Amino acid sequence: MRIFDIFTFTAYWHLLNAFTVTVPKDLYVVEYGSNVTIECRFPVEKQLDLMSLVVYWEMDNKNIIQFVRGEEDLKVQDSSYRDRAWLLKDQLFLGSAALEITDVKLRDAGVYRCMISYGGADYKRITLKVNGEWFPGLESTEASVQQRTCISCSNRNSLRVAQAKAGRMVLRRQTYFRENKSTCLEMFF
Repeated sequence: MRIFDIFTFTAYWHLLNAFTVTVPKDLYVVEYGSNVTIECRFPVEKQLDLMSLVVYWEMDNKNIIQFVRGEEDLKVQDSSYRDRAWLLKDQLFLGSAALEITDVKLRDAGVYRCMISYGGADYKRITLKVNGEWFPGLESTEASVQQRTCISCSNRNSLRVAQAKAGRMVLRRQTYFRENKSTCLEMFF
């Protein structure tokens, strides 16, 4: 049913040009582990009729929010966003489809699509970039694809690694393991 709704939405949205979705920002840059609220705005003439409103938030074909006829369907929410992403429903009455994501992960970075239908239909794209933390010595560490590197530390929190800065390799995945009584990190670039 959802695929049909999306197809219908994308096939006819250009015919309904009186309705326009806008974004206050099309780029958000946040820190790893922080919270972010990204927003699409839509016109509300008088009092909002929730039964006529449809809001979808997606990223890389992952369903984040599906709000139809006054109800948010959490059963279709992608598991990577479960208990971390919400539609701020009180903002809908102000013409704002605000998506809040808590405890932002590196995998949350990407292009989000906000699709809204309310007497007309439109969508906008918003980019989310996630900055992370570097720990001392990482800049000088040489790494090849799938290199296992051990870095001793007192706790895992000091091993948080994130997206590389310009000219450096981007860390795609990290795994912790124990080796010789040290907490270690396996890095995949």
